[in-house]
Amino acid sequence: MEIWILSHEYDYGDIYDKYKWNDESRFLGAYYTKKEALKALLKYQKIRGFSSHLDGFWIVKHKVDKNLGWEDGYVTYYKDNYVKINSSKNKKLYILSHFYYVDTEKIKEKHRILSVCLSKLEAKNKVKEYKKIEGFSSHISNFYIEEYILDEIKN
Repeated sequence: MEIWILSHEYDYGDIYDKYKWNDESRFLGAYYTKKEALKALLKYQKIRGFSSHLDGFWIVKHKVDKNLGWEDGYVTYYKDNYVKINSSKNKKLYILSHFYYVDTEKIKEKHRILSVCLSKLEAKNKVKEYKKIEGFSSHISNFYIEEYILDEIKN
């Protein structure tokens, strides 16, 4: 099953100084069709914060229950292996994410979406896999699973 993910990210700071360069990224929603994702995009473009970084929106097609490219840790390439997925009509998705703080005051954090799953059990199984991977293994308590409803626009 394929879905469309709407997200937003932007960079700021001094690009030549890694300690003053930062990025912000947010998962905004998951949709059955690109048309629904575009409809949500129009609403998000009017919201303060997002409206000042209009070039930061991304709409990307993903396969459900397939990893999103962080299998080798924080720096990786995308593995293009096929995963067979049933064509369920389930409207719930579980987004597996990981974050870690990049400063001692726990203000700045790095956030990565790792996988989009049809079941919470599948997401939990993927957490077990990621806990063994370099980078993630140093921050094993920083995984979280969020439930989303396809085609739902959050206000």
